[in-house]
Amino acid sequence: MASKQIAGTLRTAAKSLLGVSDDPNVLNAAVLNPSFLLNDPTIRAPLERADALINDTASIDRPRLFDDVSLDTFALLAAGEYEGLPNLRAWLPKMPTPEQQVGSVGTSGVWAMLQAADFVRNAVAGLLADGKSMHNVRILDYGICWSRLSRLFYKYTPVERLYGVDAWPDSLNLSRIAGFRGNLGLVDRVPTTLPFHKPFNLAYAFSIFTHLSPASADAAARTIRAGLAPGGLFALTIRPSEYWTLLGDDGAAHRAQLQETGFGFTPDAWAVQSGNPDYGNSTVSLDYIRRNWAGFAVERVEIRPIDAYQIFVLLRAV
Repeated sequence: MASKQIAGTLRTAAKSLLGVSDDPNVLNAAVLNPSFLLNDPTIRAPLERADALINDTASIDRPRLFDDVSLDTFALLAAGEYEGLPNLRAWLPKMPTPEQQVGSVGTSGVWAMLQAADFVRNAVAGLLADGKSMHNVRILDYGICWSRLSRLFYKYTPVERLYGVDAWPDSLNLSRIAGFRGNLGLVDRVPTTLPFHKPFNLAYAFSIFTHLSPASADAAARTIRAGLAPGGLFALTIRPSEYWTLLGDDGAAHRAQLQETGFGFTPDAWAVQSGNPDYGNSTVSLDYIRRNWAGFAVERVEIRPIDAYQIFVLLRAV
């Protein structure tokens, strides 16, 4: 089953779980756009201050303008569905078209950004627990696509310290078109090196290792580990084992692989036909990570009910 079909299955399942109706006469909480919160005077005030100051503030100091802005508020800001605040709007990357958003992450708009914020919150907590200053860390987004997550780190870290890589030139181009202000580079689909020779305090890969073959995933993990500073953190998402039930006729084979090796992988037919047999749908177990990804220790695991098919895993370079 192709990734877009699975995204549709997930949306249908979510609607059923939430009791969401297709009847236009029924008010659905799931489709409520919470961007109206940016109009509340209490929430708006620090944004107005940041908007007035940002153009006269050095890039390295701009994250401090958002010390009084919550991450979820910043996510609504990054989604861009509000009026006013022209300087902040010009500073932040633009959102791609809804079709491009859904095609890459299965959702769009504010809900895409709030899902991203939930992941970023866990990653930031890992750094803060280490006593790191978010203003001084160097961060790598592995699989940046249209910079959905990287734009949220604008709240914490100077853009000069944000780096993004992708194996798809078209994805990198989406970040460039959006106006991402950090550093961008191309990696091989089965990588051996990063395009940046910087030690990173945090690397993260959101919904990347949920699509890679074992060979590609192992190579990416080695490459990321080599790029981390001593004690650095690697945040990623993996699928829950129940994910195989979404794969239709491929599910039994996927489950058998998972039980036998700890890594279930089903390549997408279109990817195989286009010469990329390392892309599809993956379920990676923690036991597989412990056995095969040398130099990493599992630090923490968190479920994310807002995005139940993406389990947050935090690894530490050891």
